[in-house]
Order: sequence, then structure tokens, then C-alpha cells
Amino acid sequence: MPKPSDESSQTRSGHANPRGHGRQLDLPPHYRQTLLDLLAAHAPEAEVWAYGSRVTGQSHAGSDLDLVVRNPARLDEPDRQLSRLRDALTESNLPILVEVLDWARISEDMRREIEREHVVLATPVPATAVAEARAKYGKR
Repeated sequence: MPKPSDESSQTRSGHANPRGHGRQLDLPPHYRQTLLDLLAAHAPEAEVWAYGSRVTGQSHAGSDLDLVVRNPARLDEPDRQLSRLRDALTESNLPILVEVLDWARISEDMRREIEREHVVLATPVPATAVAEARAKYGKR
């Protein structure tokens, strides 16, 4: 499984977004790794962005985590596997509520808002990393 790397990485890092805003996800490292593993297992072909209070620095212990799933090849095509990802997140040991939206199903206004302040958590991963994550977390 790919490990988080420096802030210039865009592959499942949870660090700076590609626009260079230097934002980071407010989530403890062990929960971040669980999240990244779940994304690799259940959304391997997706690009996943975090946004909201855990990115803007306005979160508190009870804040939810807001994610949006994007198909980088076809941004207007809905994600057909989203319910599996949502189920896996609900069943995980993450102690926070994780809200997941589909980029193709949100308004242009919401897209612009997310584009302003986000962290790229995941980009499509190689098949070997997918197999490793599925072995660890199962495939529904």
C-alpha cells in the first residue's frame, strides 16, 4: 500500500492539493492511513478530494469528514461504486462521520466551492496496490 509522502505528492497522500495551497487534512495519521486503504480498496479508479472544516483548519474533535469522488477521465459520469465505498466507511473503525459526494451529481456552485479549498487524498492507483488493499479490507 502506498504510504503518505511529502507534500508534493498527489498519490494517496492526504497532503497538499495540486494547486499548491499547502492545505493538509486534519485527521490523525493512523485514521488517515485507514481512510487511504479503504479508498484504495473501494474506489481505486477514483480521484478523491477532502474539503470542508477538516481542510480549512476550522474542525473540532466531532467534525465530520467531507469527501467528493471524481472520475478523472469523465468528470460528469456518476460513480457506480459509491455505495460500496460509503458502506465500507460506515463499517470501518474511523471514529468520525464521513460524508461522500459524487462530483458528477453536485451543482456547479458546490464544485467551485470545493475547488477553492481541498486536499487531494487519492488518485487512481496501480492494480497491485488495489489487490493489496482488497486483501486487507475485503471487496464487497
